[in-house]
Amino acid sequence: MSAEPLVSVSGVRGIVDDSFTPEMVERWVEGFAASIARRVPRARVVLGRDTRPSGAWALQGAVDALTRAGMQPIVVGVVPTPTVQLAVTHHRTDGGVVITGSHNPGEWNALKFLGPEGIFLSAEEMATLHNTVILSDAKRNEGSRRDSSDPPQNDRDAITRHTENILALPIDAERIRARKFRIVLDPVNGTGALAVPQLLEAFGCSVNVINGEPTGQFAHVPEPTPANLQELGTAVREQHADLGVAVDPDADRLVLVDEHGEVLSEEYTVTLAALSVLESQRSARSPIVVNLSTTRMVDDVARQFGTSVIRTPVGERHVVEGMRAHGALIGGEGNGGVIFPKSHEGRDSLVGVALVLDLLSRRNASLTQLVQTLPQYVMTKEKLPRDDEFNPARIVAAVPQAFPNAQITTLDGIRVDTADGWVHLRSSNTEPILRLITEGTSQQTVARLSTTVHALLAVPA
Repeated sequence: MSAEPLVSVSGVRGIVDDSFTPEMVERWVEGFAASIARRVPRARVVLGRDTRPSGAWALQGAVDALTRAGMQPIVVGVVPTPTVQLAVTHHRTDGGVVITGSHNPGEWNALKFLGPEGIFLSAEEMATLHNTVILSDAKRNEGSRRDSSDPPQNDRDAITRHTENILALPIDAERIRARKFRIVLDPVNGTGALAVPQLLEAFGCSVNVINGEPTGQFAHVPEPTPANLQELGTAVREQHADLGVAVDPDADRLVLVDEHGEVLSEEYTVTLAALSVLESQRSARSPIVVNLSTTRMVDDVARQFGTSVIRTPVGERHVVEGMRAHGALIGGEGNGGVIFPKSHEGRDSLVGVALVLDLLSRRNASLTQLVQTLPQYVMTKEKLPRDDEFNPARIVAAVPQAFPNAQITTLDGIRVDTADGWVHLRSSNTEPILRLITEGTSQQTVARLSTTVHALLAVPA
């Protein structure tokens, strides 16, 4: 019997041939179909996947499950996750399924479910879907089956429409073209290899691609962080490029490399995107919405333009809900995810690239010069084991004494803010681990905050 997958607001994911199997895919897609059928009996659903080899059989299994449920699959094939989101709204379908392990290592894969507005299901909707899957299992055992609906429809133009969507945004494409940027791209053999060059070439950029075969055989650890992108930094430096661009396997996260080959923290992506939008729309005073694990640089940018920052739990859907509630023009997550609703309500590396290029061309500056205008912080991101003995309530109870006079937030795990830094401890949505993120004005501040939390975790329950 296969292991149980990890279920969260970020979808349902597991290790291929262990907790991610053909049977698991069919169970969950059948459950998703059953949940849609309550509203629309003969619905249409968009399907797309990243480049992982397991995505091929998972996509076919999803097609079969939807067809058996009397629904028509619209297959966009191997495309970025944000491309699938845009396809849902373009075709006005009743939902979508993205088959992608995102930043997880190659042995992982996942299902992410979209509603009719092209945004991911909420935590409550995922919980309801989980229950539906359990009920669908019982019905399958009873031999429940429906007749097929219309045959699957293939959509080969989704990436082209994605590019056109971005070119129609309030950015100065001609000014970008005039800069004739030289860019090195690393899409880690993922879907970005199929989409990002098309966009960059439309902006008149000269593009050199490394790790650009969409095979799903990742050339390095796929999570786009400085530690995993040294090859890109070297290529930028050796080729005298203006900047480097890295995206994760499903191209919803973006990391930048400056002209000297220095790989920037992924936290700079949403910060620079926010700076780009607020600078170009100075009359707007809507807040920036980011998650609790995102850098304070965003707060500094917000103050510069007389606005504020709203923080949400980690997870794209949480940020989107916050943006909707506060009418935000720009938002995202510190992991390199940019959300710009004038394009669509989802993290999108291509949108991030466009906003950063617009800012660079508007200021006629280099990436290094832009970074030098921002406050400098030190940040560490730790992955800690999560076992059955982990007791969040005990940690929360001990924090006030460990951090006197600090601001404490328990919206998602626990975040502690002090005058010179902050620390955020939470359970991951995408891996069976704890994440400990610490940021401060100095290495000493970060060490003090992190050490205090480690000491709390070490105390026996």
